[in-house]
Amino acid sequence: MSLFSISLLVLFHIGISSAADCVVWNDKTDELVAFSNQQTLEKPTIRLHDHAARLPIFLWLHVDVKTTEGTLGNRNTLSRRLDAIKCDDSKNNNLTLSSIFEYKDLELDLGKVEAKFLFFIETVAKIHLRIDGNSFRVSISKKDNTVCSLNWLDVQELQDYDVHVESNNWWNGWFMSPLLSHGITHYNKEFLMNVITEQIEELFQPFVDAFCN
Repeated sequence: MSLFSISLLVLFHIGISSAADCVVWNDKTDELVAFSNQQTLEKPTIRLHDHAARLPIFLWLHVDVKTTEGTLGNRNTLSRRLDAIKCDDSKNNNLTLSSIFEYKDLELDLGKVEAKFLFFIETVAKIHLRIDGNSFRVSISKKDNTVCSLNWLDVQELQDYDVHVESNNWWNGWFMSPLLSHGITHYNKEFLMNVITEQIEELFQPFVDAFCN
């Protein structure tokens, strides 16, 4: 976890504490996490939207990709990474929970990836990514014990990728697979951020529901 991420969380708590009573709420938060994980055992992944991207390789060289049939999980491996802070603003009847979370087993499967290099070298592949270094900043508020809203829900960190590319054509695959793996691992973190951020609310919905209900 970067110092910047920790500082943001602390500053947010300080800002709330001027109008609310804030306490460390780890035990109860861990119960909510466990309940969320239990609820997603039967459906640990979500379906991803289709994406198109250009993966830089070297200088002006790039690989154009279109992805379909993607899934993201496993939602049942959520854990708390930093202290959880609960702020209770009794004057406005508002309760806020904030922390940094991670998935112990975050995997991105792209079931069909159409890739093109230099306008004429093409292949269709499957890509599996395991993202061991990940963290998400989450802050949820509940007003009048009924109405929930998200203050924050964003990606803080994605790193330590393990990329596996499987091609349907051994010749193009022999050439294209290393390019795809290299492009995703080293040059286009933005691609992964966009894919995950676009559906981050769906990814975290079970935990949000656990807190709100």
